[in-house]
Amino acid sequence: MNYYSLFFDTVINIAGYFILVSCLSLFLHEKKINKTFKSAAICTVWFVIWLINTFGNSVNLNTFISFAGYMLICLLIYRGSVAKKILSTVFVMALSILCEGIVFLIMQKITIIPFNYTLGSAFSVLLYFLFVIFLNRFYNMRSSTPMPFHIYFAFIIILVGSVVLCDLLVNLGNKNENLTMLAMGILCLINMLIYYMMDKTNQMYQQVLQQEAISQQNEFYMQQIALTKEASNRVNALQHDFKNHCQTVAYYLDCKQPDKASEYVLGLYNMVIPRNQYINSTNIAVDSSINFYLSKAAKLNTKLSLSIAVPPDIFVSDLDISITLGNLLSNAIEALEKLQDDAERKLSVSILYKMSTLYLEIKNTFSGSLKKIDRVTFKSTKKDSRNHGYGLSNVNEVVEKYDGISSFTTDGNWFIVNITLFSEKKNSQLQE
Repeated sequence: MNYYSLFFDTVINIAGYFILVSCLSLFLHEKKINKTFKSAAICTVWFVIWLINTFGNSVNLNTFISFAGYMLICLLIYRGSVAKKILSTVFVMALSILCEGIVFLIMQKITIIPFNYTLGSAFSVLLYFLFVIFLNRFYNMRSSTPMPFHIYFAFIIILVGSVVLCDLLVNLGNKNENLTMLAMGILCLINMLIYYMMDKTNQMYQQVLQQEAISQQNEFYMQQIALTKEASNRVNALQHDFKNHCQTVAYYLDCKQPDKASEYVLGLYNMVIPRNQYINSTNIAVDSSINFYLSKAAKLNTKLSLSIAVPPDIFVSDLDISITLGNLLSNAIEALEKLQDDAERKLSVSILYKMSTLYLEIKNTFSGSLKKIDRVTFKSTKKDSRNHGYGLSNVNEVVEKYDGISSFTTDGNWFIVNITLFSEKKNSQLQE
């Protein structure tokens, strides 16, 4: 094995390993671990697999070491059940073997493409890239806001162009196989770097969306702070005149006018409770989100029904609560605005936390016009649907994060959302 061959085999090995690890991230969620530890684990596992694949002679041993290495990556970096990690590893390895099989079968059947190990290896890697691109696009369309299609299309064009260039390099470089391997290795390396940049761009795109969610959450919190400040000022004012209020109530009672006394006390109660504060469950994330949107619903003369029982601290992060309630209640308000008759506007919110499980139900009346694009996602009817049609997809992503259950149904003129989120402790009990 000369240096050119070693370079080419190493590049092919790195590219295949990189694609496989990237493919695993589509099915598994990463743990919150140190980036240095993560990089060291990935590099160490790759080096061991590369040594065995490069200098080993047993195909079975190479396959076993590769599977063990990928499983180790799953256990160290990703969270989820062992069964899910095993299935994900088996799937991505089977996909890699399938790509190799397809390429070498085509090269044997089609006589215009000469059978060549170098060309076959490069084709296999590029085909694997292509499969992962389609998986990436499919996964993002189902679970989150997808990257624009033209970015995926551009990379597909690059892959197809790379395949053509590989074929030309083999046909034109028959006199110098070493330079052919060097050129094809560099070409595969370029494709890997382009995919890496696309993946990082996708991550940055998702971070922008997360920042927008955080901004929305901050808006909720600012209103909740304003409500709390208003309540505090009203309590201070009530305390200042407390003696006078007591004398007034006592006077009504002495005059045998309990109705007047009751009315007066009710007025004092309304003084303490600020406007636009519909719940005070002591969970700031829940209170701020619901108070923000219910104030909008109240302006539409909506009939409200609330049942909230949530402690201050729960396993669901404040950001995920804001994303879930924010998107669902925003959609509900949008549907209520389309109703012409105030009497038809009804909104019911029920949230219960029990036994490490969060139950959520939101029901709202609607006009009966919905555009369903799959079994769990309803397309927005807004004019700017491109930017507003992903609310339920973001909610589904939160549900998936907590291994929860969601249902989006209609009953007559009611749109009903039911969501159940489980803590890690609850998930462990269910698996046992």
